[in-house]
Amino acid sequence: MTQTETAQIRHLKIIATALLMGAGTFLVVAAYLVTSGQMVSETGLGGIFLGIWAALGVGGLLAWSLIRNQQAGLAAAAIAEASDDAGRFKAVQRYATATIIGGALAEGTTLFAAVGALLTGHMGLFALGGLGLVAIVTLFPSLEKFERFVERGGGRFGPTAPS
Repeated sequence: MTQTETAQIRHLKIIATALLMGAGTFLVVAAYLVTSGQMVSETGLGGIFLGIWAALGVGGLLAWSLIRNQQAGLAAAAIAEASDDAGRFKAVQRYATATIIGGALAEGTTLFAAVGALLTGHMGLFALGGLGLVAIVTLFPSLEKFERFVERGGGRFGPTAPS
């Protein structure tokens, strides 16, 4: 790994942390407001919000999977086409793109669940919001995940690749 790639992964970690902190903080505040009785409206729309959340979650997961596979293929191609660090630089940019999109999709479903819980008082939405936080943690970037990402796209790091 070059210093530039290490710096990009570090910046990506900052972005992922910000996504996690923003969604997590909003979910905690929403949980407090609902459990303290300050925002409970019991509209009976909890089931509708659960259904919409499920559609958003499944749709986001499918979209992220397609985007991740596309970006992994482009990352592998960049490494194959350029034997120097330029190919690896392009590959880490593709990894960053896939990670940010996945984190944003997970953050969006978390925020939707928190808003749904605020509007309906349905506590099941908080658990589903927690799944979005787990997804962001799972996506948290690392150098090892970057290399697996490139391998997923069919790329291989040559024996002279920096470690």
